Amino acid sequence: MLVAFEGIDGCGKTFLSNMLARHLQEHGVRAIHVRPGGVHGERLSRRLRRILRDTRNADMKAEVEAMLYVAREVQALAPARGPATDGAVVICDRYLHGHAALALARGISSERVDALLRFAAAPEPDLIILVDVPERLGHLRRRIAKIRELRVGQFARKGLAGAGLRLRMRRHLLAAAANLR
Repeated sequence: MLVAFEGIDGCGKTFLSNMLARHLQEHGVRAIHVRPGGVHGERLSRRLRRILRDTRNADMKAEVEAMLYVAREVQALAPARGPATDGAVVICDRYLHGHAALALARGISSERVDALLRFAAAPEPDLIILVDVPERLGHLRRRIAKIRELRVGQFARKGLAGAGLRLRMRRHLLAAAANLR
């Protein structure tokens, strides 16, 4: 079973997905978290994350960003697929739907985003949990986390786009959720 947590940055995806994995494991269910503690377990996924977050890559085209995010998620999921994981609950803290929403928020057409997702041929989650909070609350949670972790003044590429990007991304996630009903 594949469970994906989606939502804007700071909504609580990592916290909730880690709680679910821990709860399942404590109750004897084999649960594999692709990003335990918010850190990709797969080496190449971590490297792609660094490229995507690096502010020196601020001029990265939206299409390149979308392809790299999809590649990162497909790669991150690779160790959690196959016979060795049959019967396990695989948990993703953000998956393709969030990156599709980001690509749409960056102005890529839905046709191109759909084509990219079809090309990736990644498995569809059995359950998608959309964690929704107002953009301002997500932003404040991220700022508080940076203060706690002594990362004040450290910025990621996506964060440079400001509140407008988060608002558009949230709108796309909510629209996608409404279409799944």
